Amino acid sequence: YHGQRVLLLLDNCTSHDITLQYTDVSFLPPNTTSKIQPMDVEIIVSFKRHYCCLHIRWMLQEIKNGKHAENLKMNVLQAIYFLIQSWDEVSTSTIRNYPVLNDILNALKTLNLPDSMPVEEFLAIPKKNVVYEVLSDDQVITDLVETFRADEPTTVELEDIDDSLEIPIVSANTANV
Repeated sequence: YHGQRVLLLLDNCTSHDITLQYTDVSFLPPNTTSKIQPMDVEIIVSFKRHYCCLHIRWMLQEIKNGKHAENLKMNVLQAIYFLIQSWDEVSTSTIRNYPVLNDILNALKTLNLPDSMPVEEFLAIPKKNVVYEVLSDDQVITDLVETFRADEPTTVELEDIDDSLEIPIVSANTANV
């Protein structure tokens, strides 16, 4: 903080109930989101709908598996998977038919760019390039051990190391300059 003024500007979502000691919290007026975040009208709404469906299905499955609704807690990794899947389910046509995007595309056409990628190809992000993998703790440890083991110098390499270099001692005052 150090005497600085900090402003946290939030939308008017009812879930934002925040009191912070060194931060001024201000809320945007109602019904301004669509003006400052125009994609909210179509694209984000579609994304949110897909996410809500996945979340509800997950909750129903958890309840079916014997868990109590009030004790359900989704972990961050599962939420990220649902976010990725939700975005993948937003159709290309939803994005393509967005009015502002059409204005941008029309403006790009006037530039006569050579070999431009078709919009449909650009918007259809290939799923095969999504790279994520959940490793077990044992696999992470094994990978780390193998990495460090591969980097260990052999006896011959240790003998070749020139350790005669003296490193001068630097005072704290000199180091802080």
